[in-house]
Amino acid sequence: MLRRDFLDICYSLTRHCPDLLLLHFPTNGYLTEITVQNVKEISKMWKGKLIITISLDGDEEMNDSIRGVKGGWRRQIETYRLLSEIKGVHTVFGMTLSADNVKHFSVAYDAVKKECPWIRYEDFHVNVFHESEHYFNNIGNQKAGTNDVIATIKEYSRLRGFPLNPVSILEKIYLKKVPQFLRSDKTPIPCHALRSSCFIDPIGNVFPCSIYNRKVGNLRDMNYDLRHIWNLKKTDQLQKDIWHGRCPHCWTPCEAYQSIMGNIIKAIG
Repeated sequence: MLRRDFLDICYSLTRHCPDLLLLHFPTNGYLTEITVQNVKEISKMWKGKLIITISLDGDEEMNDSIRGVKGGWRRQIETYRLLSEIKGVHTVFGMTLSADNVKHFSVAYDAVKKECPWIRYEDFHVNVFHESEHYFNNIGNQKAGTNDVIATIKEYSRLRGFPLNPVSILEKIYLKKVPQFLRSDKTPIPCHALRSSCFIDPIGNVFPCSIYNRKVGNLRDMNYDLRHIWNLKKTDQLQKDIWHGRCPHCWTPCEAYQSIMGNIIKAIG
């Protein structure tokens, strides 16, 4: 949302993608005023499902320690509170389980509940820590232990439950596959990166996903024509490599959800 053309991009998406069903934006929640104003504008132009996820890593002490921003938790809570007041916007928290906070979910939830009494477990989402050279720039030993992550996922799933709606069902399948990924270090089902999705960074570089540091082109060099990059021979070959597991392997929701939808029989098996 720091981009000056952010709302222009949203307008283009909502006007030129007739089959668009969902818009989802993650945010760190620090810039409350900018974030709230942008979301209000998007809600005016887009009447479909709009989800905003505010990243949160724990209670105030844990969150600000991990993120290195004093006072960040308070701003994240305020952003959540104000976004929750916008009609038609579904605002949730997203917690990434790392070595520091893997046993901290209940503490984090209780801390938020004190500030926002209306919050439910289904408004709090957890996912697994991943490393990425080109997106997160976080290569290092921050992964939590397998057993600790599985125990937290199990606790979260028990407390939350999963309503019968498409997004909730996808999340349930995603969480169900987490133990398989952690124990094997392999993507549980064939990945749809460069088949149903791709990752574009702020300067136009196109990657298969947010994890695999393998650039396939830059939109600025191709007159902003993603189809040209999408149809390159090297892109096709890379997609085949990914499909057959010749990639770093991950189970981040950014890639998992479309892979689940594209392999629904294997996913529910």
